Amino acid sequence: MGRAAAAIVAGALAAGCTDAATRVAYDVEAGAKAAAASPDGRATVIHEPSRWPEGCDGAWRLEIGAGRAADPRKGSITVKCAGHGLWYTTYHLNFVVVPATVRADKRAGEPVLVDLERRGAEIALVGVR
Repeated sequence: MGRAAAAIVAGALAAGCTDAATRVAYDVEAGAKAAAASPDGRATVIHEPSRWPEGCDGAWRLEIGAGRAADPRKGSITVKCAGHGLWYTTYHLNFVVVPATVRADKRAGEPVLVDLERRGAEIALVGVR
């Protein structure tokens, strides 16, 4: 592979790199689209955590605060690693509302399930497990 091709591949890989909270938000975005298209209006997202880049290499906690895009107190997705690391984002609020704060504590590498359901014209994030 030439240097130019290697640089393009490296750039593409770097562009896809995100932090732990943003990766959860991207999965929620995909799940919201699935719930919207589902006949029963429900979807469950399976989020597989990644240690790299900017992720947890041990136990971790996911907390998703109550909120909606128009709310000045927007609820964040927060990922906190045991011992070190804290990431957060509100990107998911472009796609879902969160009626109540939800949280889950997970072991190293353990996935989290995020439950979504259509409520009228909105997709609600209703639970994590």
